[in-house]
Amino acid sequence: MNELSLNDALIIQTRDLIHAVQGSLIQVAVNLHKIKSEGLWEAKAETWSQFTESELGISQSQASKLLAIHEHFILKGGYSPDNLIGIDYECLNMARNLSGTVEEQLSKAKTLTRRELREEKNEEVPHEHEPIQICRKCSLRL
Repeated sequence: MNELSLNDALIIQTRDLIHAVQGSLIQVAVNLHKIKSEGLWEAKAETWSQFTESELGISQSQASKLLAIHEHFILKGGYSPDNLIGIDYECLNMARNLSGTVEEQLSKAKTLTRRELREEKNEEVPHEHEPIQICRKCSLRL
C-alpha cells in the first residue's frame, strides 16, 4: 500500500510539473509579445531569429507558434492567459488553424489530442493520400 502511495505521488507530481510547464509557456507567449512589439530584443541581436536562439534558447519557429497563440487566443479571442494554462501549446497552435470561432477552437484544444486535431485539419482540406515506403530496420523513408 505504501508503494502504491509513492507511485501515486510520483504520478501526481509529474502531472503538476507538466501543468506548470504549460502555464509557463503561456507566460512566455505573453512576454514574447511584449519583447517583440516593443522592440526590446533589438539591442541584443541583429535579427529576431538570432535573439530567440541566442538569448532565449528557443527556435524562431517555437517563438512564432507562441506569438501566434498569444495573438489568436489572448488578443483576438479576449481570453486571459489563465484560461490557457494547462492546455498543451501545440494543441492550441493546431486548434487555431481549424474552422470555427475562437471559443470552439479553444474547446477543441482542451479536449482533443494532437492526433485528433491533425485528423480534423486533414478532414477540412480534401486530399488524396500518397503511399510511402519505410524501411523496417532503419525507418528511412524510401
